[in-house]
Amino acid sequence: MPQNDKKLPPCAQNFLKGRISGNPADITLHRGSPFELTGNSVTFGSDVYLAGNTFGRSDANALIHKFHEIQHTSQNARLGLSTFDHIAAYVVFGGHDASPYEQAADTFADDAYKAYKAAGLDKTCPF
Repeated sequence: MPQNDKKLPPCAQNFLKGRISGNPADITLHRGSPFELTGNSVTFGSDVYLAGNTFGRSDANALIHKFHEIQHTSQNARLGLSTFDHIAAYVVFGGHDASPYEQAADTFADDAYKAYKAAGLDKTCPF
C-alpha cells in the first residue's frame, strides 16, 4: 500500500530553518488534493495536499512545486492566512497568477530549489 503522507526529512527541515516562517517539522505532505480534478495542490495551515503524481517524485519540477507549496505554509504561519484568504487574493488581483502570494511562492520556490541543488541536497535529501 502506498504511503499517503509524510513529514519532511530532517535534512530538508534543516535547509528550511530560517528560510520560512513556522517550524519545518510541522509540515506534512499529503498524496492527493481536494482540487485533484483541476490539478491544483492546496495548503491548509502546515498541511500540503499535492495534486497529480508530485507526492512520489523528487525531480526538479516536483521539488520546485513542493517548495512553492511550502512557501504557502510559511505565509500561513507568518500572516495568519487561510486557504480562503489565498482564494480571495485570486479574485481581488485578477487570477491565480496575479496574486502576490502566488508570485512570492514562485520566487521562493525557484530560489530555494537553486540553493538546494547547489548544496547537493537534490541528490542526498530528496523528498
